[in-house]
Amino acid sequence: MKEKTENYDKMKIVIISLNDEGMENRSDIIRLLSMLLSTTESVENRKKILEDEFHIPMTKEIKEEVSEMCNLGMAVELKGVEQGVKQGKEQAFIENIRSLMKTLKLTAEQAMDALQIPKEEQAQYESKL
Repeated sequence: MKEKTENYDKMKIVIISLNDEGMENRSDIIRLLSMLLSTTESVENRKKILEDEFHIPMTKEIKEEVSEMCNLGMAVELKGVEQGVKQGKEQAFIENIRSLMKTLKLTAEQAMDALQIPKEEQAQYESKL
């Protein structure tokens, strides 16, 4: 079936805030999801909020699912931290390589060897120099 692009080429973006700032002005579904994925609220407090604010009875099954969602929020945060540490480490290596090249007049390979960067990782740093 032929259809005009403007009738199907649509995009909808939903931003879920993982912090508690401004939650009082959010729609119910965004507040619910943000609260479930929050890393600042305790699991028990989240269950209480679900019961009190959203009128969701805490059955055994729902308690397990809430705990799983809470773990998802923690996993997202941990992944972000890991990624940030990795990027910071890469940036520090790049700065150190440049510094050794400049001050000691080393080649990029010599500088990376001095920093004990494994040979299999050296190409990725060289491309960023």
